[in-house]
Amino acid sequence: MRSRFVAAERCFLLEEPDARAKKLTECIWGDWVGDESEAEEGWHRVRTRGRSGYLKADQIGDERLLEVNFVDVGQGDGALIVTPDDRFLVVDAGEEDNMYRFLSWRFNLREKRDRFTPPMDLVISHPDADHYRGFQHILDDERFDVQRVYHNGIVERVATAADEGNPFELEGEDA
Repeated sequence: MRSRFVAAERCFLLEEPDARAKKLTECIWGDWVGDESEAEEGWHRVRTRGRSGYLKADQIGDERLLEVNFVDVGQGDGALIVTPDDRFLVVDAGEEDNMYRFLSWRFNLREKRDRFTPPMDLVISHPDADHYRGFQHILDDERFDVQRVYHNGIVERVATAADEGNPFELEGEDA
């Protein structure tokens, strides 16, 4: 089986080599495609997203392009970046499970409990909870193969009753 990639922005894996055939699943740009046959009248039998079916020959390419998916994670956007050399980076995950749900769909985890993701790195752009708290859902699911977590080294610190005053509070008449 030859490894190839979906080169179309959006297409559907079809049950038969016919544009009117039943749609089996949606494919997106950059999806891995296992090519199971040579082109027959402009169609390839392929396996992708856990299913076998047909894609038009012009929807398949030999090289992975840079793929950037922006995901609404609540109070902003997160991103899934897939590099041409097959590195997966998840940048920011919001506070809730929006990124987790997107990745579960992207890697077809919702249908099968025994599926796993490729190795991925997590990137926290800055230490506000609305950028990193959603990563907890990903880290808690053993199907996600998290290799590294990148952050800028600054951590969010919550003041406690033991803290003596606010070190940033101005004193004196100019305050």
